[in-house]
Amino acid sequence: MTTIILQVIVILLLPGALLIGKKYIRPIEWMGTIAVCFLLGIIAGNMPFLTLNKPVMKQAAEISVCLAIPMLFFTCDFRRWLKHARSIFLSFFLACLAVIIVTTLFYFILNNKINEAWKVAGMLMGVYTGGTPNMSAIGIALEAEEGVFVLMNSADLLLAGIYYLFLLTLGKKVFGLILPRFKGFNGNQSKDQPAENGFNGLPAGEKMINILISFGLSILCFAAAVGVSSLITGKTDGSVIILILTTLGISFSFIPRIRRLKGNYETGDYLLLVFALAIGSMADFSQMATLNLYIVMYVGIVVFGSALLHVLSSAFFKLDDDTVIITSVAAIFGPAFVAPVGERIKNRDLIIPGISLALLANAFGNYLGISAALLLHQVK
Repeated sequence: MTTIILQVIVILLLPGALLIGKKYIRPIEWMGTIAVCFLLGIIAGNMPFLTLNKPVMKQAAEISVCLAIPMLFFTCDFRRWLKHARSIFLSFFLACLAVIIVTTLFYFILNNKINEAWKVAGMLMGVYTGGTPNMSAIGIALEAEEGVFVLMNSADLLLAGIYYLFLLTLGKKVFGLILPRFKGFNGNQSKDQPAENGFNGLPAGEKMINILISFGLSILCFAAAVGVSSLITGKTDGSVIILILTTLGISFSFIPRIRRLKGNYETGDYLLLVFALAIGSMADFSQMATLNLYIVMYVGIVVFGSALLHVLSSAFFKLDDDTVIITSVAAIFGPAFVAPVGERIKNRDLIIPGISLALLANAFGNYLGISAALLLHQVK
């Protein structure tokens, strides 16, 4: 029991330590706290002399992502961003279409080699059109086998991580060889980091009040989702809970007082750091040599194949390099990863719409992944 309590304390407090540490430790700021949390989780989960309680970590990942989903949706003004920038929406559409095409094509090729391939395909569509938390959300919803879920997360951390590092380093130069340069974005509102929203300037007491309000609203959404799921299905069905959380989060975003509440994004983002630590600790790379390596291959094909198809189709429509990079990050990685890449390519104009789009993508990915999996299961 003592070990479990200590484990919970560490995963709850370590993200806070990293947020403080990034002000003084440059590599943390450069990589991004969510990437560092994933990395630390992976290291902890693969240390031979450190035994973690995997069920506790799995439960921590599930609870944190379920609470984070509505908080992140609270912050997005969907009506406002739907009026902006044809190019960024077209690029995002092409990114999602590329994922759907590549995932579906190779589903029929690899279907007989992967157990419950329809669930794997749904998780891949969801995670690469809506960001990292969607894999956990859709995996819970579809009741995917834990071994398959852990392997997919391990493969995603490795292969998608390589692509993310590419975007942080060589992405702009390589994309610039194929795509035209960014020339400006109509409708950008600010060049400041969007995640701040004035929250950091609030007094400590007001910060805590805002966090408690945001957290309380999210708990209410979670309780409502569990309650409705129990009424409809007679049990806590993952698929119903995730879809209700997504719907409630979007619905609350249309209430100005909730959408403008300072602390929504920060609290949800903190929970994603907890999620990253917990899910990273479940990545057991030793299993990659013993479990179905076709899943690893499937993940790699979807990540790099869809990215290539996205760039080529964007070139056809003459979309610029920065827009394609940001929408690729928004779709594949989610809102937490947009700002570091925007800073890296020296284009703050796209950070705010990129995060807004990533939040919208997060909702879209949940719907797409679950419905696509069920459809593929029927037509296999």
